[in-house]
Amino acid sequence: MQVDAGQVLWRPRDISDSFYIVINGRLRAITEKDVGGVKITGEYGQGDTVGELDVITKSPRRTTVHAIRDTELIRMPQTLFNAISAR
Repeated sequence: MQVDAGQVLWRPRDISDSFYIVINGRLRAITEKDVGGVKITGEYGQGDTVGELDVITKSPRRTTVHAIRDTELIRMPQTLFNAISAR
């Protein structure tokens, strides 16, 4: 899938129904600080996976993840991940 720079993949409390592999481009994970502003909690580039821990633990998203450049991703839905894991 193609994600344009600035586009948000998910926000806190969104359902974790898939994770992603970065083919090219760049993603950034941020959290909002209690006193205002944001904290960068991660950046992901070519070959990195993002969101897999939330899928494995079936937890809602805890961060906001957005593209900081035009980015190409592989989306791995939870159902496919579960089927592969079962084998």
